[in-house]
Amino acid sequence: MSINSIIFPFSTKKSYSNSSLPPVGRAREGGQTSPPSSFPHQGGRNHVLNLNKLIILTLFVFLLFPFSSSANDQLEKKIEGIIASSVFIPQSTGIVATSLKTGETLVSINGDSLLNPASCTKIITAAAALEALGPDYRFETRFFTNKKPNSAGEVDTLYIYSNGDPSLISEKLWRMTLTLSNLGLKSIKGDIVVDDSFFDGYEYPNKKIATNKAYNALTSAFSVNFNTVMVMVSPGNGAGSPANVTIEPSTGYTNLVNNVKTGNKFAINIGKKSNPNGGETLIVSGSIPLSSESKVF
Repeated sequence: MSINSIIFPFSTKKSYSNSSLPPVGRAREGGQTSPPSSFPHQGGRNHVLNLNKLIILTLFVFLLFPFSSSANDQLEKKIEGIIASSVFIPQSTGIVATSLKTGETLVSINGDSLLNPASCTKIITAAAALEALGPDYRFETRFFTNKKPNSAGEVDTLYIYSNGDPSLISEKLWRMTLTLSNLGLKSIKGDIVVDDSFFDGYEYPNKKIATNKAYNALTSAFSVNFNTVMVMVSPGNGAGSPANVTIEPSTGYTNLVNNVKTGNKFAINIGKKSNPNGGETLIVSGSIPLSSESKVF
């Protein structure tokens, strides 16, 4: 097996034989593979920009006003105006600002409402990580072999151990593969064994198994591309023809069934089912207009 066609499987704690590992890359159903393109973060970029705007403007008005009672009222009105002019729903947005010096509550907007904290929990996670690990901590993905490559650059088995790098994406895997090749590893005679035992499990309470939400994917010490796949749909050659559906990254773990037609309206449904071998099958159905641009899910 050439080092250039190594992939690092999603499912772990088991061995993968060479015959079960397809080449890395994007694969059109039944077609050829090609090197993967960038794997962009999926999410509401406009919401992120508006949230940044809200935070920046909130800090700005904090600097404008001394924290007297009247100034606090002005500050609260400023923040309410920012919320009203943004993508946020006022009734579903809560903000509490407290003085670090006195403990006084300076602003409270829906402060007692029970709201979904959503991505605000990332602040707590980041603070805990900085406290426990420090700013210089680096995640590591390590590679081991049972012996040095022979004169042909071949080893029997490649072992991979990761401690939870959250930024492990396709581009990094390509660079890792190139590094291994430059170190003299050209082929693997036996298996690629992935060890994700650094984490104690995938699950958390009330986890929804069937979900298309990228942020709700199972966690792992060896998560690749955030443990998600992108589904890309584009129209076919003409009305009534099959649409083009691809997934990225394309691996042996995820199979694709394309039931999408080129039609008059846009309506895409993505379902999935478990495979007997432990993988999953994505079933993409619906229609996409001939004039439509490619859509990414």
